[in-house]
Amino acid sequence: MKHYKIIAITTVMFSMMFSGCRKYLDNDGMDQLPQFGSCKAVPFSGNLTQSVADNTYTYLTKSGGKILMDQKNLAITISHKDYVNFKIELWGGLEVDGESLYSANHENLNGKHIKDRLGSRRTIIFPDGTKFTLITSGIHDPLVSVSIHEGNAYHYINYSCKTLEYSSINSPFAQRLDDAEADGETGTFEITATGLLFYNIYIEDTPGNKKEEKVPLGEIYRDEPKRVTDYYDDPRLMNT
Repeated sequence: MKHYKIIAITTVMFSMMFSGCRKYLDNDGMDQLPQFGSCKAVPFSGNLTQSVADNTYTYLTKSGGKILMDQKNLAITISHKDYVNFKIELWGGLEVDGESLYSANHENLNGKHIKDRLGSRRTIIFPDGTKFTLITSGIHDPLVSVSIHEGNAYHYINYSCKTLEYSSINSPFAQRLDDAEADGETGTFEITATGLLFYNIYIEDTPGNKKEEKVPLGEIYRDEPKRVTDYYDDPRLMNT
């Protein structure tokens, strides 16, 4: 009897262990991706930092890029150490129940309003490959989330509750999280000997389905620091 009891207990324990592991696997036998939307905060890691006093998040890429998310002034500024005074600004806000929230639907290059966001998603890819993606519910709606992907690093901010939900410098899920998220309207910038060119490269409305097209947006010049050439005619705006 004791022998059968030991076997029965062992079988139950093994079954419990197996079922516990199984619920963390997807249909392909891979670890399930983290699920966002819980509003449970995690510690900041790597090159993502927060200043409570200034109400900002800052991310520094390994190659000198910078993302500054300014909650107070409702602006996201992208810059790079290799080009002094260059900046792309994603700005704009709206009032919801008496609270000022990001919409980030306007896009400036060195202070010149170039265009407005085309859809609910906008991605900027740095020259070193770092990817910054913001998601909204619509062109004029507030931010839902922001994600940053650089190599094995991945960070996710839930803007619905202003909470950092995921932050890892060596995530086993980094590439899969990036692949699972559609980039939407996607642009980049190129630093040249004469200046900098800002342009779109593709639109990805569903994950993995990219419509590639290079669309020049704006250009700045080293020998004329205050000059900004606007290449994009946004029919929704009078000044572009």
